[in-house]
Formats: sequence, structure tokens, C-alpha cells
Amino acid sequence: MKTRNGFVSNSSSSSFVILGVEVKLNDIDVQDLKSKEYEYVAESGMQGESGPIFVEIKNKKMLDLLKRAHDGEFDNLDNNVHAYKAYYCSFSEGGDGETIDISNFPKKIEVYSGEADQCSFALDVDEMEAMYKGEY
Repeated sequence: MKTRNGFVSNSSSSSFVILGVEVKLNDIDVQDLKSKEYEYVAESGMQGESGPIFVEIKNKKMLDLLKRAHDGEFDNLDNNVHAYKAYYCSFSEGGDGETIDISNFPKKIEVYSGEADQCSFALDVDEMEAMYKGEY
């Protein structure tokens, strides 16, 4: 099983598991993007060939783009952008289970899992904006 040190994007689809909590995009503080304890990821509202496209929210530019998408600026998506404060993410092509230490996680944590498109986490802000505009 591949465990993310960076994001995996080398298969037609990847299974994903996110341990965290869903948050509103407007509640994400830009300073929080620098945290070492968690990261922010988002289901972009775009569907790829093999599932939803996920992106890592690393900077203000990506956060602002996702907010614009969520607010309905782009015609070719359903404005259904979901953001997660993730304490653990794993994107893999399958394989055996993995043991993780959750002792430093908050007491209330949720599990999100499913299939993600192969280009998930490989797209930068400019590529995502081009996709939202139907230019990619």
C-alpha cells in the first residue's frame, strides 16, 4: 500500500481515506495552511474520468479559487466543493491495511473514503482554474 508523503497520482484511480473533519471554506484561515499537525484538502466539485478530483489547499490562491468555485463563478460544475481539515490522508492503489497512531488527533474525527481521479493532488492552481473554465 502506498502511503502519502506527497500525493499519489500515478494510476487511473486511487482509493482515498481522509481522517479529519469537514470544514467550510470561509472558516479556513490562511495562517492555518502552514500547520504541521493537519492539512486542508478539498473535493473540488469537478469529476474526472475515474472519480472526483481532490486538491490540497496549500496557499491563499488555491483557497480563493475553491471559494470562487463554491460560490458559483464557474458554469461547468455543481458548486459542490467540500473542504476537510485532515489529520491523516492516504491515497493508494489498494493493498494491505496500515496502522496509524491517532493519539494526537482530536477526540471527534470523521472518516471519509472512496475513489479519487488519477489527477487528484497533481493539479496546481492554474490547471484547476483552467479546468473550472473548461479550458483544460
